[in-house]
Amino acid sequence: MSALLPTAEAHQRAGLLATFYVLSYLALGLPALVAAASVAADRPGTVAYVYGAVVIVLAMISMIGVTAQH
Repeated sequence: MSALLPTAEAHQRAGLLATFYVLSYLALGLPALVAAASVAADRPGTVAYVYGAVVIVLAMISMIGVTAQH
């Protein structure tokens, strides 16, 4: 956030922050909603394992991306 805000003009910062927060809430909320909807169709244990595996894979991709930049 500290690297992004200085690049925006003063009149654009509110919109930039609002966009950042909306995307953050969607990134956290949509997977939880999909997992909750999937529980009705499948066993909760299976959904939890798949959800956890996806989180682990995304974390690993993020870690690789960060370490590749340095």
